[in-house]
Amino acid sequence: MSYASASDSICHGTTSNGSLENGVQLPSEGNNFESYSNVARLAGRTYVHSSVYNIVVAAYSDFDAIVSAHGRLLESGAKEALTAEVRRIYK
Repeated sequence: MSYASASDSICHGTTSNGSLENGVQLPSEGNNFESYSNVARLAGRTYVHSSVYNIVVAAYSDFDAIVSAHGRLLESGAKEALTAEVRRIYK
């Protein structure tokens, strides 16, 4: 799923004082993700540049393929914890 349009997004200004023209709303859910906030979505806070949309959607698609091929992946904020857990699972 990619976004292509005759009117790709255009950023104006800076992150703190700017705007986004022709922004694209990120999907609220997929096979391996869900939106962090329905309130943010309803408030229109999940729009991104069309190029960012394509990158995010492609990344989650690639992630889905990796999980399908390798069984499962883990998430951890501590590098040492993740390394130890990965070693334990894949021995």
